[in-house]
Amino acid sequence: MRVLLVVAGIVFLQLLCVGATFSTLEPFNAELGGSPEMLGLLWLALSAPRGLLAPLWAGLSDRVGRKPIMIAGSLATIAGSLCWSMSSAWWILLLSRLIDSSFSAQAPVAMAIVADTTPPERRSAGMGVIGAAVGLAFAIGPLLGILSDSIGLGNMGYVFAGLQSLSLLLIVFALPETRPAHAGGEPPPLIPLFHGETRRRALRHPAAVRLLLVSLVMTAGVAHFFTLFPMAAKDWYGWGVRESAVGFAILGVVGIFVQGGLVRSLAPRFGEKRLLMAGLPITAAGFVLLACYPPEALIYAAPALIAFGSGLAVPCLQGWLSRTAGPGDQGLLLGLSQTAQTMGRGIGPFAGTLVYPLAVVAPFCVAAALILAAAVAVARIGASVGR
Repeated sequence: MRVLLVVAGIVFLQLLCVGATFSTLEPFNAELGGSPEMLGLLWLALSAPRGLLAPLWAGLSDRVGRKPIMIAGSLATIAGSLCWSMSSAWWILLLSRLIDSSFSAQAPVAMAIVADTTPPERRSAGMGVIGAAVGLAFAIGPLLGILSDSIGLGNMGYVFAGLQSLSLLLIVFALPETRPAHAGGEPPPLIPLFHGETRRRALRHPAAVRLLLVSLVMTAGVAHFFTLFPMAAKDWYGWGVRESAVGFAILGVVGIFVQGGLVRSLAPRFGEKRLLMAGLPITAAGFVLLACYPPEALIYAAPALIAFGSGLAVPCLQGWLSRTAGPGDQGLLLGLSQTAQTMGRGIGPFAGTLVYPLAVVAPFCVAAALILAAAVAVARIGASVGR
């Protein structure tokens, strides 16, 4: 249990910095003269390398041990944060996000450590502790961005580096090595989705492939919120970091409540498909509300709806996906699901920033359409693979 708590603390400190970028990346982009399209590139840089390289870090940790990869990742993310603090031009900020995203090895290696240290019957509970740390970081992180009102957006990089240094100290002094280095074995493919054998194995499960596409489309829709909400609120109401941070905090808190408690009681009663079919329209309703240019008094209802709906949908999609294949391919499909979600988190915000200049509400219309399209795709998947 001690190892599990240490790993959760490491992940929490690292992702607290990611959560803080939700409320600070847009104003920092604007301060450095970046356009909406350039903000989309920043979000793409923040998400895409993280998902594409995660299997590589997990695989390398099988060969050289967990701690060396965790230490190397922490040193690199500290460097990325210091690069943020020195961002006197937009391209330096872009470089800082590329470094941070490319070397964010802590979360995938944390999952491997949980597998090393917990018996199979307790592994889901262990993964749940890591998931709770992620949710808490994303709920508190945006509020951390309020510090930028006092110290400046650039100096937030030093705050990030400090938190990541605390994470590094935990790794060095409190985390035992759970998998000593060994010579055998090859790391998994760099991009599993495009690896021949991986593709052949995945295609043996047509329902799973459709669910992976649903995951990609749904995540791309939901990810519009992270980029476009601060921009729209600034244009509509003149909001700054503080007000936007509250919106992200609502998103995180509601998500923790739904995923951490409500789904656990509802899923056995109604089944994954029914909850997924309920969650997607609720999520879309949050974006429809934003597309209607709501009064300022109603704006926080949008993140609450989005968090409630996606909180129902995401764990049910993962659970359903895990039941579409035998035990031998479950890890593969869940890994591909993480890749699909990460791709969605990069593609969605980038696409949203391209249509934002047409109209402030345009990205929210696109997001709602994507999520409803995912709902239609779910409805067409046969009942034989879900309830």
